[in-house]
Amino acid sequence: MMTDPIADLLARIRNAALARHDVTRLPANRVKKHIAELLKAEGYISDVRQEEWGPQKHQTLTIVLKYSEDRTTSAFQGLRRVSRPGRRVYVRHDQNPACLERARHVDPQHLAGADVGQGSAPSQGGRRAPV
Repeated sequence: MMTDPIADLLARIRNAALARHDVTRLPANRVKKHIAELLKAEGYISDVRQEEWGPQKHQTLTIVLKYSEDRTTSAFQGLRRVSRPGRRVYVRHDQNPACLERARHVDPQHLAGADVGQGSAPSQGGRRAPV
């Protein structure tokens, strides 16, 4: 039984990248699929697809890894899970490096139609988002 499927996903991607594999396959579920789709949208992997694979036709997530032109460097330059089930790390939204980096690259036209500030902001003592 797997206790941390997200860490398993990251470990499989990291190991496949270090071994210079073209693809890696792992058991599929919705959380892993959405994380892989986010990695694709951010440009870390080339493709992700859910398919039946193997003699028993289990649902499998196939991730196509991305490398440089000469295949010397992977798109991943260090991959680790910070907040784990045994060690939760909580950070305020304005202190999260990933959110801060994304905020620098936001296109104002993208936010023009967004419904921002209509009861969506947490109170001063609001919950902190796990990393």
